[in-house]
Amino acid sequence: MNHVSFPATGNPPITCGDHSYTFTDGEFAFVFRDPSVGAHITARNVWASDGAGNLYRVVGSETYGPTTFTPKLMFVGETGGIADSVNITAHLSPNGTGHWFDFGTCGF
Repeated sequence: MNHVSFPATGNPPITCGDHSYTFTDGEFAFVFRDPSVGAHITARNVWASDGAGNLYRVVGSETYGPTTFTPKLMFVGETGGIADSVNITAHLSPNGTGHWFDFGTCGF
């Protein structure tokens, strides 16, 4: 198992309807496992801003497996409410059939 972290800054903005969030601080911590198991990414002290300069705390994680993809990130406003989210569950069955459920407000 390998652990590595990367700065959140420098990643492309995430678009959520009329809003776009740019990462301004923090890091994404990766835990890589055997390819048959997958990887896990956690947002650590990640902050983002929108076009108006409002700051948002970004919380959540992403999990990747050989047949699954589940990013769950929330943009939490200064008052504590969730402004937008990435909330996807995707699965590829052994027969090649795929299912994609997107419950969030952001594109990915």
